[in-house]
Amino acid sequence: MSYLGKTIDRYEFRALLGKGSTGEVYKAFDLRLLRHVAIKVSFPKNTEHHHDTDRIMREAQIIARVEHANIIPVYDVIEQAGQVLIVMRLVEGEDLSQMLRRRNVAFGVNESLRIIRKVLWGMDYAHGKGIVHYDLKPEISCWRTGMR
Repeated sequence: MSYLGKTIDRYEFRALLGKGSTGEVYKAFDLRLLRHVAIKVSFPKNTEHHHDTDRIMREAQIIARVEHANIIPVYDVIEQAGQVLIVMRLVEGEDLSQMLRRRNVAFGVNESLRIIRKVLWGMDYAHGKGIVHYDLKPEISCWRTGMR
């Protein structure tokens, strides 16, 4: 089911940004706060059972408590027709995978270290809060939580 052109709660879905194994990410407009946001919509297969919906909801709640410059914040969460919609800050531009393809040449050591440091600062902060990312990759990815 596509959300393009629909308005759910206070969010008007305007563009599909990406699709992954667990859901789709849309660019939407928050009609109350007058800003663009990203909304991750879980695929129905991931919410067939109530415990899956609860797990995704818990993930959103945990991530919403994390505030770090290198972690995309969660603004809101909505349950809609058996799906969980996670509303996050919209970060526009290329992901690392797109940047590598466009450049067609490897990063130098200093640039690689700059990128890796940013990722590791966010990871270290999250790990300190008991949050583990199970799908870290150069493409758009999402957080999965787990207590260690």
